[in-house]
Amino acid sequence: MKFIHHIISTSLLLMAAAWTLQSCEQTPESVNIDAQDISIVGANEKQMKVVSEIYQLTQRETSKGSGMWILNLRFKLNTCTEALNTTDAPTVLLLDEAGMPIEGGTMKLGSNAMDTKSLDDFTAFAARDDESEQNIIFYLNVTTPEDVAKIMQQTRSFLLQVGQEETASTPSDSKSTPAPEKSGIQAILPPQLQGKVEVVSVDDVSIDENAYPTISVTFKLLQTVNTAPLASQYGQLWIVGVAQDASGRDITALLPNYKQWRTDDSDGTEFKQFLEDTAGSTITMHFTGDNGLDPLESDESKISAARQRVSEAAEQIAKFKLKLEAD
Repeated sequence: MKFIHHIISTSLLLMAAAWTLQSCEQTPESVNIDAQDISIVGANEKQMKVVSEIYQLTQRETSKGSGMWILNLRFKLNTCTEALNTTDAPTVLLLDEAGMPIEGGTMKLGSNAMDTKSLDDFTAFAARDDESEQNIIFYLNVTTPEDVAKIMQQTRSFLLQVGQEETASTPSDSKSTPAPEKSGIQAILPPQLQGKVEVVSVDDVSIDENAYPTISVTFKLLQTVNTAPLASQYGQLWIVGVAQDASGRDITALLPNYKQWRTDDSDGTEFKQFLEDTAGSTITMHFTGDNGLDPLESDESKISAARQRVSEAAEQIAKFKLKLEAD
């Protein structure tokens, strides 16, 4: 009996040790981030860039058993030939494999006692135009091991925001031809394209003879995008969208059963080739939503009623949230 008890106790200890080892393996102490393709939102290519190197996001408990962790990301910035006037504290968004922000993974300079001075240093650094280089460290307090594990396991890249909604214009920009007037719909770019692509115009919703709603968006390429980490193994990459109201809620009445407005870029090459083109290129993509009817519906009275429903739903559209898909 004692022998059986000993075997059970030993088994339980081994299981606990294995679980502990597995937990350690699941929560890395550091994550490598290749900064080859990091975007800065709020600065143009003449103002600031992230030096292309391999950086590390690291985590450590402040003291043993404290239940408080510090995550930090140290990287290098390079000023360019134009000064950058910052309007807010710079923020880093940690991104997952799909290029989407990770919940809880926002690091704002100056919000942590460890980097308060760095905020003043960054402001002074950004105002320079001498192409100098400086290390900058962002910190993040995390209070649960589950959140530490989630952030460390999911982080693949990051996006730096320097406090401005759009890139600053140069004197030559101010003399250029005014951009086409945009509709009241705001197109929201996916994080992977911010700072690399801009929305030139968004047309109001058009409704065709079969009651299908369409939104046309014109994009301009600011810098060539490395699509390799974004595309599927077959080299395909699509851009899709979802119509939303002013509060950011999806307008389900116009949402197809596959949950996204798609374009006629069926093989996933058109938008991908645009991203790989030279800066200054433009493209217009036409996104089509749903009309709530069977695709083979031919009853004109039903189509007419659908057209009215779609028109009423379309009046709610204030935002068009874009996303990259590789599946």
